[in-house]
Amino acid sequence: LALIGMASGRLVDCVATGGSCINGYCGGITIVNGMTDNSTDLPIRKVGGVVIDRCVVTNNTSGGSGAFGGVGIRVSQSQTPKPVIRNTLVARNSGKTTGTASANYGAGIYLLQPGVVENCTVVSNAFNQGDYAAGIYAAAAGASIANTVVWGNYAGDAQRDVGGVAGTTFSHCLAPEFATAAAASWTLDACLSGNPLFKDFDGCDWTSASKSPLRDGGTTLPWMGGALDLAGNSRKVQKPDIGCYECPFRTSFILQLR
Repeated sequence: LALIGMASGRLVDCVATGGSCINGYCGGITIVNGMTDNSTDLPIRKVGGVVIDRCVVTNNTSGGSGAFGGVGIRVSQSQTPKPVIRNTLVARNSGKTTGTASANYGAGIYLLQPGVVENCTVVSNAFNQGDYAAGIYAAAAGASIANTVVWGNYAGDAQRDVGGVAGTTFSHCLAPEFATAAAASWTLDACLSGNPLFKDFDGCDWTSASKSPLRDGGTTLPWMGGALDLAGNSRKVQKPDIGCYECPFRTSFILQLR
């Protein structure tokens, strides 16, 4: 369990895996702000400007009789500026409720308070039961999610990828829910709902296949100049891709007439 509670903290090129917590708290990374964090009762200074960049958050678990909120990454309390999660893979985190609670939110990422999620891949996270999104759930208005793919996340037997309150903004993202009436309460900009066409979803290769809509599906963001993706490739090849991986090559041909 990583607990970020320092001024302008940055977590870059890190792996958070195998963490385990009970009673509904995060097993991976928790971002806090305030005098105490309820999951640890540790004294925490007022913080802001936290950035998680190019990290892998995977195979963390949480269990207990209560409801869950965030097993991979949890933004527990508000910050100014908002915490940023960027170029990060959040995969195969799971929560198991032993009781009958159905109010489980965001096994991958739970934004209890507003945060910024950019160019992330959130896949194969799961709750054993629940009625809410297991991929990303934004519980407070003001969350901003861009260039992010959320796919194959399950609550019980149902695929539930993205959820959130009114006032959540999605830009150039891909998740099945963008094709449904539930998306009407969100602000959507150029979002997609079809199959992301990963190279090998079941084999945990979540890079994009040659005809994937993730390629060139993103929008250019201010931080991208000189930035790298999770695999160390340049983030700006042509148009940015959706997700934590940027395809480093583009196929083309040259026709020469003599």
